[in-house]
Amino acid sequence: MPPGLERPRRPKADSRLHSLHPQAAVELRFDDDAMDDVHRSTFQHMTDDAWPHAMEAAVDLTLLNRYYERFADHAVKVANRVIFLATGADVGT
Repeated sequence: MPPGLERPRRPKADSRLHSLHPQAAVELRFDDDAMDDVHRSTFQHMTDDAWPHAMEAAVDLTLLNRYYERFADHAVKVANRVIFLATGADVGT
């Protein structure tokens, strides 16, 4: 493969889900909780009177943050399915 065109490393969620190890999939739930915390704290920071940036930046950051948070939610749903496939245990929706 030509230099600079190497295949990128798999993101953490992707490699955990492909491993089909239930414990690795369970760890994604903690990452999702952390992402929820980041989303909440960023939103609080942007609504503070001390926010130094324009409204456009706040909207962009809010949307980006929300997309990342939803991606984490979907990763947990897929992880729950991996756990079910590997163990037969239904860990929720």
